[in-house]
Amino acid sequence: MYARKRSLHCPPRSGKVDEMWKYLSKCEHVAEGVKQEAQHMVYARKKTRLAKENRTIDDYAPTATPTRLQISPLQPSLSNMPIGNETPSPLSRTWSNESLRTAVDPAVCYGETLPRQRFSRDTQAEFNADLCRLLVVCNIAWWAVENPYWRGFANKWLPTALMPGRKELSGRILDEEVNKVVNKMKPDVQNHYGTGECDGWKNVTKASIIAFIMNVEYVPYLLNIADISAVHKTAKNLLDLVLAEIKYATESLKIIVVAWCTDAGGESAKMRRLLNVRMPWIITLDCWCHQINLIVGDIFKVKNAFVRCMEGAIEVIKWFNNHSRALGKLKDVQRQKFQKVWCLILPVLTRWTSHYLAIRRLLELEIAFKQLLLDDKDDVLLCAGDKREAKDKAEEVIGILEGYNF
Repeated sequence: MYARKRSLHCPPRSGKVDEMWKYLSKCEHVAEGVKQEAQHMVYARKKTRLAKENRTIDDYAPTATPTRLQISPLQPSLSNMPIGNETPSPLSRTWSNESLRTAVDPAVCYGETLPRQRFSRDTQAEFNADLCRLLVVCNIAWWAVENPYWRGFANKWLPTALMPGRKELSGRILDEEVNKVVNKMKPDVQNHYGTGECDGWKNVTKASIIAFIMNVEYVPYLLNIADISAVHKTAKNLLDLVLAEIKYATESLKIIVVAWCTDAGGESAKMRRLLNVRMPWIITLDCWCHQINLIVGDIFKVKNAFVRCMEGAIEVIKWFNNHSRALGKLKDVQRQKFQKVWCLILPVLTRWTSHYLAIRRLLELEIAFKQLLLDDKDDVLLCAGDKREAKDKAEEVIGILEGYNF
């Protein structure tokens, strides 16, 4: 009676069905029959989930499979338990002994019609590792392994392999591969001089990321990546991250850190000064790729001829890329002249050498542009449309192509 009063004062719980079954299987305030049904449901739902991933509970599970006693059929008296009339309970459902025994029988392997000799545990582990590396190298999303067509392909051509799910691939298996890489890296970098580097960017999810690498004996090694989306982008915060990476490199990897390099941004430059104060024996450097890129930008600002040339090139590239008919005619001329097609490169500031590559591509296509204007100049003008402004822009682009200094 006292236990029932205590259970009446338990705070209400909310959550997904799996979590509620797990809670009922361990709750000390419910009847033993309810606990047994909850244990049956936890085991059955887990087995169903693993069956979707083409594996059984025994695969990869460090714990033992529940015994027959633990998965015995429901007690007949469970459906007769007193339950309030206002709110029906899912525990009031009745199950046939035969259907429950089929649902939780460990001998059943879902998705198979014929018994097959599976990979050994070592072979399966090697297959999982290779599959993880394949997805990473080919930039394939983890969810691809749960695509029905992927599953069907694997069942047809790899019947002896158990296909791991995306959570296992992106979790335990990926962690194991990372540990292998780190363990292989340690003897290569131990007691060698290294230069640390860091740089930031935004990934496809617009998260601000900073990557840290260590250059040892002319070989770059990736250390860690930090997500700084939720913190201020200050020199002090960057310094804390750099100090943590230096500690990891010196204590875990046994690298002798002698220098640190960043870009020429304001916060990065301030961080290098703070790092030099904290660790005066470390050489702090600007990235010379950034410096050269800034010098190229200064040249474009000073030399008017370069400015005009680049502005004209960008106008030509943008106009053709934005007018599919004109671009298609240009490709047809390329096929006739060169038996292949090159694309027009639009330069962007964050892609170094892209301005050089854009100009070089225009020079490579000079003959194609001239042939296009000789054969279909009027058609190229018509590609602009009927508006006066669009026609004027097309004539401007054609004027650039027909200029003596193109």
